[in-house]
Amino acid sequence: MKSKLIAATIACCAVIYWIAGCTKDTTKEQYSFYTPVYQERETVYKNIQTSAPTPINRTGKLVVKGNYIFLNEPDRGIHIIDYSNPAQPKNIGFINIPGNREASIQGNYLYADCYTDLTVTDISDPQHVQLKKVVNNAFGQRFYSNAFINDSSKIIVDWVRHDTTIERRFSDVYKNPTGLVYYVTDNPMSFASASSSGGGSSSGVNGSMSAFALLKNRLYTCRYGNFMVYNLSNATDPAYVGSAPIASNIETIFPFGDNLFLGATTGMYIYNTADPDHPAAAGMFGHVRSCDPVVADEKTAYVTLHTNTRCQGNVNELNIIDITDIHHPGTPVTLSMTSPKGLSKTGNLLLVCDGNVKIYDVTKPASPSLISQVSVPDSYDIVTIGHTAITATDKGLYFIDFTTPASAKVLASIPILNQ
Repeated sequence: MKSKLIAATIACCAVIYWIAGCTKDTTKEQYSFYTPVYQERETVYKNIQTSAPTPINRTGKLVVKGNYIFLNEPDRGIHIIDYSNPAQPKNIGFINIPGNREASIQGNYLYADCYTDLTVTDISDPQHVQLKKVVNNAFGQRFYSNAFINDSSKIIVDWVRHDTTIERRFSDVYKNPTGLVYYVTDNPMSFASASSSGGGSSSGVNGSMSAFALLKNRLYTCRYGNFMVYNLSNATDPAYVGSAPIASNIETIFPFGDNLFLGATTGMYIYNTADPDHPAAAGMFGHVRSCDPVVADEKTAYVTLHTNTRCQGNVNELNIIDITDIHHPGTPVTLSMTSPKGLSKTGNLLLVCDGNVKIYDVTKPASPSLISQVSVPDSYDIVTIGHTAITATDKGLYFIDFTTPASAKVLASIPILNQ
């Protein structure tokens, strides 16, 4: 009996050994790599001018001035859209600004980032934009995936993608090739990282997702975690004034009256600009960690919170806050949302990008009433000019007529390439 048990045990072990020997101990994995394409700085600066219109590959933030929309395409530059007829908008030009993410307009000048630099261009004739000034190192370092720093003597103007498949043992640790920026699924361009009657002769109108704001002849920026002030008394030669302390990571800035409303990952901060060169903290509304663009008027601030892995947020809601006393914001009225982002207030209407565009009557801010929804999938930034709303989405730029809010409709769109 004992010998049979030993024999059975030996046979069982042999089978297990045979199965283990036939089991694959390797795996195949797909990776994407990007190598930067450089140009000398002077060559890049020389090309910051209006070129022929190009298809929109990705939509970013937007600013509107008069009959023109300046739409950022992240890290490439700015598309110029003539929307004098909102039902037939025309893509009329492109400004090559590598590394661009933000822009604001005052008078005839557009202020935009070019990686770490601040550029000033004359846009009095949008079809013949001229570079007037570059302020070097205006925003500190620019990192990619926490591993790559832009070359100090050159500027990255493009990336070349390399797709590869490797086979390795499960026990091996994969090391990416030297000289390549490593990403598993994403494009390096994706890493860095408003309300008005509009069209006036002084400033352009930014969407609520903007990290640039113009107020009292100052440019306020919150690029890469710093809240900085530039004096624009000499429009073509911005003078750095200094930075203002803040206890949280600022993402957006909205100017109204004498105040700046800062959307940060942990709250809405209100800064007063009685001394425009030294904004002073006035009030704060704290919330759970989340991304939070904001717009405001004399008495009310509107803040959206949305889930985002970058901000580590886990709520989707609209907060309506009484700011009659800016030093002590009131308890918010909260509306549940799907994934709200940009928003714009005009008169008694509040337009919110929440997947589609939702239009609310906020005559009584504490009791908002949903009037209608316009089917514009994946909308995230919006500007209202008169009775036209211009909204940026992942699929392109859309123009909405809300002359009659209850029956608001899409007038036209400019899709991104390969839709």
